[in-house]
Amino acid sequence: MNNKIVKITLSLDRPTTLNLVDNKLIDISQEIGTFTELKELHLQFNKLTTLPIEIGSLINLRILLLYKNKLNVLPKSIKNLQSLELMVLSDNFLIELPTEIGSLYGLKHLKLYNNRLVCLPIEIGNLVGLTELNLTLNKLIKLPDEIVNLTNLTILYLDKNINLVLTDTQKIYLNFRT
Repeated sequence: MNNKIVKITLSLDRPTTLNLVDNKLIDISQEIGTFTELKELHLQFNKLTTLPIEIGSLINLRILLLYKNKLNVLPKSIKNLQSLELMVLSDNFLIELPTEIGSLYGLKHLKLYNNRLVCLPIEIGNLVGLTELNLTLNKLIKLPDEIVNLTNLTILYLDKNINLVLTDTQKIYLNFRT
């Protein structure tokens, strides 16, 4: 940990966990897509600004930890991560989420703390298995009406979104949930 690896080329044989935490990575090789058996990918505390589209090939991935990077966009191929249960994207520079995030039906925990999100795609309402959604410290102005579709949600953090305005329906839903 805390190495100063700037770029890494992968050549492991069928790993299920890949831990590249705190290595100052600025880039992940497109070869990441060949590790289709990966269940956990730990890339937190690096300097990544983007992810290769090949990340979408990690169809068995259950845990994706990308917090404390410099990500400003997610590839649309993220929709292929159907086994994903936990995705942590906190402490990045995300302004928006791709609509394809609504395809992650198995997602239970989505942590987006401290980004620059102004709004969420309406497709977020497709994540009916979601039990935790952390949107603290973003720049949210409104939530899509489809947020009320998240009937399994037990933890929702919205604090420190100073310009957030909720509709009456959302207020009723959120009061009922807490």
